[in-house]
Amino acid sequence: MNTIESKRIVLEELRNAFEKSYLASDTLDGKLQNVLNFSSVIVSIASTVIAAILLGKVGIFFWLLLAIVMVVYIISLLIILNG
Repeated sequence: MNTIESKRIVLEELRNAFEKSYLASDTLDGKLQNVLNFSSVIVSIASTVIAAILLGKVGIFFWLLLAIVMVVYIISLLIILNG
């Protein structure tokens, strides 16, 4: 009877450790999702502002700046996916 009770205690401790780990990873996932959403908004706003400012003068500068913004966004996306 004592071994069953000790196994039950160990099982309960493992369950508690798993729940703590799951909650921590869930919190981290939520934070990474917020970073991704925030960076998406930044890319959208930056592209809109650049397009509005350079509407009549869209040239190589606009496409270069847009490419830089997209590269930064893709890098942040890859960091989030690896996290």
